[in-house]
Amino acid sequence: MRKILLGFIALFSMLAAAPSANAATHSEIGVQSAGGCISAHGPGDWNKHCIDVVGKGVNVETVEGHLSSTVAPYFPRQICVVDVKIWGTELGGYYFERTKKNNGCGLGSLGVKWFLNMKFEPGSQICSQTTYEGRVPGPVCIQIRP
Repeated sequence: MRKILLGFIALFSMLAAAPSANAATHSEIGVQSAGGCISAHGPGDWNKHCIDVVGKGVNVETVEGHLSSTVAPYFPRQICVVDVKIWGTELGGYYFERTKKNNGCGLGSLGVKWFLNMKFEPGSQICSQTTYEGRVPGPVCIQIRP
């Protein structure tokens, strides 16, 4: 029994120390892709909403916003119905925004992916918010680098 308890404490300590689960991340696009996540409300024990951007420099091919959720002892959690909003500044200074609801369900992750093939303003940010059960998290953003 003591070995099981010590093993659980060690596993819990490793999971609690994982920086991506609780800390906001900020990435730059100037390479092929960038992403970041922050903590969010969700159905599991550990939830985060994320942005994944694929492109190079100011050219953005795809943007995906999604909610990820796990339950102890670190298994994927079923997620149903999320609202995703992305926004940024197009080349030339024009405001850009898209919103979409995913009414489906996913195991461990659920979101929306946009195929944009657009140019964004250098130094600006593309941001995302994935809302679950009406709770709106803070934005997670990627900075555009030429």
